[in-house]
Amino acid sequence: MSTSEVTAKSFAQALRLDSLGSTPLSEELVLQLVDAFLQLARSRLTTKQMNLLVESRKVLSFYPLKSYSALADALSRKLRMPLSTVKFNLCVLRDAGLLEMRRTLRGRKWRNTIGLSEGGQLLAQSLEE
Repeated sequence: MSTSEVTAKSFAQALRLDSLGSTPLSEELVLQLVDAFLQLARSRLTTKQMNLLVESRKVLSFYPLKSYSALADALSRKLRMPLSTVKFNLCVLRDAGLLEMRRTLRGRKWRNTIGLSEGGQLLAQSLEE
C-alpha cells in the first residue's frame, strides 16, 4: 500500500464519509474520490499556489494560531515573493476550500486565525511526497 493510499484512508476516516447517511461508501470508492480530488487540485493550481500551500502547512505546523496577515508576511519573506502576490494566492486557496478562517480564543480575546482544511492538509501532504 502506497503512502498516498494510507493518507487517503486516514483522510476518509477523518471525514467519516457515507452515502446519504445510510450505507457506508466502500474503501475503494473513497480512495478513487480522494485520488480524483488530488489530480483535479494539481491540475487547477499554479506552481506558486502549490508551493504556498506546502509552505503554509510547514509554517502552521510550528505556529498554528497565525492570523491571515501574519501567515502572508511569513510566506512572503520565506519564499521571497511580493506580499501582494502571496495574499492574492492565499485568497485563491481559501476560496478553493484548501485554507479556512477560524475563530480562536487566546487568553480572553477571540482571534481570527487561518488553517488548512482537511482537503488542504491532504493535498499539501501529497505535494510534499
